[in-house]
Amino acid sequence: MERDVIVKGVAPAGKTGGCAGGAMTIRRAGSDDLAILVQLEEESQLRPWPEQLFQGEMENPHSRIDLLLVEGRPAGYLCYHFLLGEISIINLVVSPRFRRRGGARGLLENALLGENGAEKAFLEVRVGNKGAIALYRCCGFQEYGARKGYYADGEAALLMEWSVGKGGDEKTS
Repeated sequence: MERDVIVKGVAPAGKTGGCAGGAMTIRRAGSDDLAILVQLEEESQLRPWPEQLFQGEMENPHSRIDLLLVEGRPAGYLCYHFLLGEISIINLVVSPRFRRRGGARGLLENALLGENGAEKAFLEVRVGNKGAIALYRCCGFQEYGARKGYYADGEAALLMEWSVGKGGDEKTS
């Protein structure tokens, strides 16, 4: 699998959630990144994905996992499915030590506005995850419903949608 750099740059200084001047790189994750993905998951999630789940996503022809590096160090990832111009966000993770630096937004913008040519995107987010909801709104996602008891602990999921020309114009800023 070729692992070209997808996005490389520095977040603009002074921009909310900016990368504090650190170089941010996003590239496609490969099978040799499994240990990194599992480590990021374990340090970030209460119910982390096992390695087998990542392997399954890598074998799925519609699944993509983008890896975020900050100053060359693994900082997060975005797993999503892309099919017929639509993206389904499966999981967005940023390590606690790299949060609030613009990495999650960078991952989202790369998927939504990058080489995919996405027209729409969908996701579910815990209703109690106010930080994530604010991020998604900032990136142009709009709420369109909820699923009661969606998560194993009984918490509801907020359903959100992004589309070009409807909150997700040419840019998410």
